[in-house]
Amino acid sequence: NIIALISTAGGIVLLTRGWKDPEYKGIFGGTFFILLGVSIFLMKYNFFPINDAFAIGIVFINLGLAHLVYFVLRKSKISNLIFAIIFLLIGSPLVAYEYYYISMWEIRDIFTTYWPILLILIGIGLLGEGILKSFRKNNQEISKTT
Repeated sequence: NIIALISTAGGIVLLTRGWKDPEYKGIFGGTFFILLGVSIFLMKYNFFPINDAFAIGIVFINLGLAHLVYFVLRKSKISNLIFAIIFLLIGSPLVAYEYYYISMWEIRDIFTTYWPILLILIGIGLLGEGILKSFRKNNQEISKTT
């Protein structure tokens, strides 16, 4: 219980600081720690099962949701959207395994078959973010000259 409370309280502190910051720094960490605290609390009281595969899946899903929240607030960071998709794609099969929707062998087959797509998504995110930065820089230079 103490870990869940500390995680949730730390997340609330980070979120309140993040809302005050114009760059929203702290929103990602705050969201992640609140979700982690809630997940630990739900595991403690048997709303979620307690085992390694499920816990790892929940951590990945929490990371994905935190990236998604950060992307919604700062639309300039495409990499946050890409990482949200990646973390959600990694965590979802692990959670589905616990509820017997998918077997561990199927999860292994999914990851061994589709891992190049994750690399492609990372590359697209990095390229997209670089293109957006150069586009903004060019727009700023044009607006300075006019």
